[in-house]
Amino acid sequence: MNSLSDRRYHFSGVGGSGMAPLAQLVSLFGARVTGSDRNLDRGLRLPIFDALEEARVTLVPQDGSGVVPGLDALVHSTAVEPTNPDYMRARGAPRHRDRGHERQIHRHRHGGPHPSR
Repeated sequence: MNSLSDRRYHFSGVGGSGMAPLAQLVSLFGARVTGSDRNLDRGLRLPIFDALEEARVTLVPQDGSGVVPGLDALVHSTAVEPTNPDYMRARGAPRHRDRGHERQIHRHRHGGPHPSR
């Protein structure tokens, strides 16, 4: 099984019920992971944010600052609008919706298509 230690991902909307576990999993596989969420920006310190930090996901404001040079992909849910600062700043960088990213990770770690395909 391959590690993701040479990969870097930013999860926009990381506090969501689908995004949070995916970000945690990617981090546990060794990738460098950052995440942003509008609830964090609003000052709502939800329990999921503590769990993300425990999984070594670095939380940043949802202002585009998590989209940095060398980023392998911006991962976002369908709840993230095209006007979102992270989404807008990621022009030119690969963007994956949450389900598509799951397939990408499987392909990288196992060298083949996701079993759901």
